[in-house]
Amino acid sequence: MAKSKNLFLYLAIVLIIGLNLGVIYLSWDFVEEVEEDPLEEARLQGEFLFDFWEEWLENRDYLGENGNRILAQGKWELERSQDETEIKEVLQQYASRIQDLVARGNHHREINRVIEYIEGEFAFETEQGHILIFWEEPGDLRQVEGLGTISLPENIGDNLGYLKTMGPVEILWNEDLVEVYPVRQFNKFLEEKEQIIQDRDKIIQEKDRIIADWLRRWQQLARISGYEIMQGPGIVVRIYDVQGGFRNDQIVHDTDIRRIVNELFAAGAEGLEVGGERLIATSAIRCGGPVILVNQRPVPVDPVIIKAVGSPEVLSSALHIVKNELAVFGVRVEIEVQESVTLGKKDR
Repeated sequence: MAKSKNLFLYLAIVLIIGLNLGVIYLSWDFVEEVEEDPLEEARLQGEFLFDFWEEWLENRDYLGENGNRILAQGKWELERSQDETEIKEVLQQYASRIQDLVARGNHHREINRVIEYIEGEFAFETEQGHILIFWEEPGDLRQVEGLGTISLPENIGDNLGYLKTMGPVEILWNEDLVEVYPVRQFNKFLEEKEQIIQDRDKIIQEKDRIIADWLRRWQQLARISGYEIMQGPGIVVRIYDVQGGFRNDQIVHDTDIRRIVNELFAAGAEGLEVGGERLIATSAIRCGGPVILVNQRPVPVDPVIIKAVGSPEVLSSALHIVKNELAVFGVRVEIEVQESVTLGKKDR
């Protein structure tokens, strides 16, 4: 039994020594591997630095969405760096960006404190305005009149000391909103505001021009398509049946009217009207028993009156052949040139 206990104790001692040697070996092997890989060592140092920056910014409430974005981008660029020089450049670049982030955060906090003091202590006698203030020796604030009226409290220099680092500043108020700008930034703000107003006016003018242009085009399209009244030089055609005629070839048919209409369109007529009915792309001219239908409506006959807007000379000459052919059967076609012909619009 004693021998068994001694054997167990011996094995335990050997196991502990083996584990310790293993840990020492693993630690030694890791150190040797890092020392043999300078790139990995530089990358580990960079990761440590980014972790430090992240913790430092978070503890001081500087992190925010912008800080998280900067750190994430920096870690990504660190990971893809190919050598120690690139890692060094990444760390230098992001150290500068972190410094800027902190500086902006400090400025934002100080400006907010100044604005809170202004909102609580300044007496604004007008709803809006702005004043210029700057420091005089030995450190007093001097106010220069601006737009609007404001009463300043006494000893404001003790509470607005941060503004001294900004040089001359412009305090702008508009009802409950207070803003503070360095003069150079305020002047830039005014220039940008003026430019924005000019751009807005230009957009408004451009919008009005575009709307007017589209309205003009729409009206022109509506006139051509027959849905708006059209006026212009043209001709009036009157077609008469043979007086006292009763045979089929002595009266005006839908085919006669369609032939005249086709000739006028081929001659460049901008718009046509038959019997007071404006022709559109889907218009039909046909006989319905003893009447002629245009747009499914009966039109007056004897004469059938066709109005066309276009070049009077061209339109008139285009009808010479059909006029002579109808004259053989005694159907009379009269053509009147007019300086102004008015075509009605098709009812929708």
